[in-house]
Amino acid sequence: MPKHFYVIKKILNNNVVISQDAEKREIIIMGSGVGFGKHVRDVVDPKKILKVYELRNNAFENRFKKLAAEIPFECFQLTERIIAYSEEHLHQKLKDGLVLALADHIYFAVQQLKNGERRVPLMNEEIRRLYRDEYETGLEAVRMINEFYHIELPQYEAAPIAFHLINAELNNDANDTNTILKGTYGILETIENTLGKKLNEDSQSYSRLVIHLKYFMKRVVIKHEEWNDQFVSALFDEEDEQFVQVKKCLDNINAYLKENYDYELDGAERVYLIIHIIRVL
Repeated sequence: MPKHFYVIKKILNNNVVISQDAEKREIIIMGSGVGFGKHVRDVVDPKKILKVYELRNNAFENRFKKLAAEIPFECFQLTERIIAYSEEHLHQKLKDGLVLALADHIYFAVQQLKNGERRVPLMNEEIRRLYRDEYETGLEAVRMINEFYHIELPQYEAAPIAFHLINAELNNDANDTNTILKGTYGILETIENTLGKKLNEDSQSYSRLVIHLKYFMKRVVIKHEEWNDQFVSALFDEEDEQFVQVKKCLDNINAYLKENYDYELDGAERVYLIIHIIRVL
């Protein structure tokens, strides 16, 4: 018998069983035929294990049971391939719950296409502009889905796939991620409208500005995080035309945040935004 083995506690279907790990934590094991012909207290065949998930709570188990009954196993296999590619491409570990949300989305999108239904996802432009790496990963995921199912899922499906990846990175719920996206995009639009010009999205300064705004919006939304950077002293010529433009940007950003999030910029935040906006100009 292998040194590390899993004993089946519950069989959900031919491809999904519940077991325990070495620390006696309940886990879900997924794999082709992992539960076929098996009984409770049988040992799981290690060669059939595709993925092991820790059962963090009852809600996760119930959702897994529901989706495992509705979604074909091959869709979960494809989803795991997409997640593995995403982790390698984005250079980070994504949370376990992503497999459920992403498999559910992929299966629904494929069924919609087969039924002749089309829908343009929300937040397409925001995601494409603010999360380029995730959007490009979403495009590759669409290619993998089309190749797997022999279909022509449109490229705009890259945006909702990227949204699930972003959500797994930030470890937020979908509402918080959506608010961070909308708020960041809203501030960028405020800057561009105030300056009367389109920012250069290919510049390093633009990338730094976007990263700063995303972390800033996370602080606005997740209110337990406090601004703890020291105030940066900087000298600006208040008569300078560029500084006048930037100050107007800050006033408009502050008005946008006050109206939409009941939040006002403090002194340190204003200085950091001044630096980033001047750089991007």
